[in-house]
Amino acid sequence: MPLCQRLEALLRASGQCRFLLGRPVTQLVRRQDQVVALQLGNEQLDVEQLVLCAGHRGPSLALPGVQIPVYPLKGYSLTAPISTGHRAPEVSLTDYERKIVYARLGQQLRVAAMVDIVGFDESVEKRRLQSMRRLALETLPMAADYGQAVEWAGMRPATPTGVPIIGGTVYRNLWLNLGHGALGFTLACGSAQRLVEMMG
Repeated sequence: MPLCQRLEALLRASGQCRFLLGRPVTQLVRRQDQVVALQLGNEQLDVEQLVLCAGHRGPSLALPGVQIPVYPLKGYSLTAPISTGHRAPEVSLTDYERKIVYARLGQQLRVAAMVDIVGFDESVEKRRLQSMRRLALETLPMAADYGQAVEWAGMRPATPTGVPIIGGTVYRNLWLNLGHGALGFTLACGSAQRLVEMMG
């Protein structure tokens, strides 16, 4: 089972959380110096503490007095299967000259590269992925079956400095944890631990 699904299963089994999938938050409801609820369509969900970790969509939920300098940068990846006969790297590799990363994920090889500044346009540029596939074939031709790779493009929530925004706000129960760029999964646990310590 993939790691994210295992984490979800553990959280569900703990009985300490509830998942509300497919129900986008449209507004934070405030009263004086605190957030009192989330607006989910026609429904409000009361909150005691709130951590805003909405990636590149975070600024759209910002309240007066809260600055969230996060901008979407579109990145690309290919995830190719590794079969018998392939010689894939056992550790993550970075080709600094070509600005491309290779990371083994079990029996798959993730190839990630490139950044486009295109606002909120999440369309997949085929020529970008073709270029990545060509570079991968030139660099590590026997690492994976690039012809069967799953193509992906998505937004990386970036800050001007590249440093994530983790901490409190002018609202006593509103906390921020966003702006991790391409390192969201890598920094997730450390960022959460740091925020828990700040929240006391």
